[in-house]
Amino acid sequence: MGEAAPGNRGGMATGAESDHCSRWAGIRPSSEATHETEEENQMHRLLPKLSYANVVATLALCLALGGGAAFAAGKIGADQIAGGGVHTKNLRQRSVTSGKLALGAVRSNQIAPRAVDSGQLAAGAVGSAQLGREAVGTAQLGREAVGSAQLGREAVGTGQVAREAIGSAQIGKGAVGSAQIGDGAVGPAQMQFPVSLVASPRGGARTVDYPVASYPLTGASWPQRAGSVALLVGTFTAEVSMVSLNECDVQIEFGIGEGFSGGTLGVATVTNLSHSENQVLTGAVPTLPILADAAGTTELTAQVREFGGCVTPSTITSTDLRVIELG
Repeated sequence: MGEAAPGNRGGMATGAESDHCSRWAGIRPSSEATHETEEENQMHRLLPKLSYANVVATLALCLALGGGAAFAAGKIGADQIAGGGVHTKNLRQRSVTSGKLALGAVRSNQIAPRAVDSGQLAAGAVGSAQLGREAVGTAQLGREAVGSAQLGREAVGTGQVAREAIGSAQIGKGAVGSAQIGDGAVGPAQMQFPVSLVASPRGGARTVDYPVASYPLTGASWPQRAGSVALLVGTFTAEVSMVSLNECDVQIEFGIGEGFSGGTLGVATVTNLSHSENQVLTGAVPTLPILADAAGTTELTAQVREFGGCVTPSTITSTDLRVIELG
C-alpha cells in the first residue's frame, strides 16, 4: 500500500480528471468552490435548462437566418428564370415601371384591349407613324376633334368624304366657286331645283331675203315632259347692211314646229345706224319660255327678216342657242 505511486490507483480517476468530469456533470469541486469564474458560473446556470427541443429550435433559426442572408446576397438574372415563369399574379401592383422595360419590349399583342387610353399617353406620343392603316375612324374621334388645323394640305379628297357628308351647312360663304368645281361635276341631280340642258340648237350663214326667209337650225329638237317649262337663251351674229335712211334692222324670230304651228316664242334684233358701211353685230336672244302641255318631242324653228332703210341684203352669219329644262 505504501509503495503505490501517486498516479492512477486501481482505475480510479485522478484529481484533474475528476475535476474535469465534475464540471461537465455540474458538480463543483470543493477545492475550487471559491475560485469559479463568471463565465463558468453562467454556463453552469444554463446547462440544466438545455433540452432537445431548445437545441433543435435554435439550429432551425440559425439555418433560416443564414440561408435567407445567403439567398439575398445572390442575384437572380433573366437567364435564371424559365420562359413564362413569372406571371402577373407574381408581381406586385405597379412594381414594373417604364424604366424596367427594354425598348420595344411591349408590343400590341402584350396589351389588353382598351388597356391604354389618353391618360397613359404622353403629349405627342402618338402620330401618324404609330397608327395602322384605317386604325382611326369616326367612331374614335370626338365631336369637332378634327378641324382644318389638324389636316395637312390636300389630306382630304373625294376619296375621304362619305356620300352626302358635306352640305351647305359645312361650306363657308364664298368657299366654293367655279375653280373648285370640276367640269361636269354639277348636274340636275346635284341641284335643289333641278335644271338640265336638253338641246343646243345652232344655225349657220343665211342671206336675209325680203321680206322673210326660213332659217334652218340643227340640234333643235328634244323630249319634253308634260307640264314642264324650258327656257331658250343664246346669241346670234349678223352682217347688217348700211342704211340710206334712218336704220337697218335684222331680226331672227323663233317658234315651235314647222311654220310656227306650235306657236311663236319671240324675236331678237340687231340694228345698224351707219350710212357708210355694213356692220357685223351680235345680239342676245332674250330668255324665251317654252311650255309643254303634253309629253313629246319639241322642235325649235326660226325665220329671219330685215326692214328699214337697208341698202343691200343683210346676212345672218351664225346662231348659238341653249334650251334649259326646269324641274
